Amino acid sequence: MTNLSIKLYGFLMNLVNREEGQDLVEYAVLVGFIGVTAAIALILLFQNNAFGTMEQTIRACVTFDTPNCDLP
Repeated sequence: MTNLSIKLYGFLMNLVNREEGQDLVEYAVLVGFIGVTAAIALILLFQNNAFGTMEQTIRACVTFDTPNCDLP
């Protein structure tokens, strides 16, 4: 083996065995998972019109429209 191939082999093995960026990747995966989960939850809430119903109930209670104020 030549000196260059030994250095290249050492460099590649060093890249494979390093763990310096592992924490950053784990945090990125965690943030991505939380973001996707939150996006799916919001999509499901908007499809079921949960926010619209909640907004109408709060508006009826704030304006003292007591027959339409349906609080538990």
